[in-house]
Amino acid sequence: MFATQELAFLTENAEALNQVEYAKTHLRIFVNSNSTYKKINSGYAIFAGVGSPLTQSIGLGFNGQVTEREIKNIELFYKNLNSPVYIEVSHFADMSLTQTENFSTTDMTVYPLLFGGGTISTLINRNRK
Repeated sequence: MFATQELAFLTENAEALNQVEYAKTHLRIFVNSNSTYKKINSGYAIFAGVGSPLTQSIGLGFNGQVTEREIKNIELFYKNLNSPVYIEVSHFADMSLTQTENFSTTDMTVYPLLFGGGTISTLINRNRK
């Protein structure tokens, strides 16, 4: 099987929906938690607690260009939760996601995510205050 944009979207979407359900369930069980999520572009910004590996944006850029406004919405979402911004970027997503004015290589840390021996996406930690 070859990796395609469709397969990448299905994989990213399945992972995103799993994390959304976790956030919903966590909030239902721990009513004082602030677990939440927000649909943005083709993906989701998910918050499952500061430091949680599930706190990240995922599935973005699969239905076309990611706008400056959408990036700002992601940043504001996490800022309001006092959380760092993590955006997982699939190599099959629209590259506008990494070419916006809000992205510069001086304010992010990049973590390649490996799947089956190859890099399929990258986790970006936005270091802005």
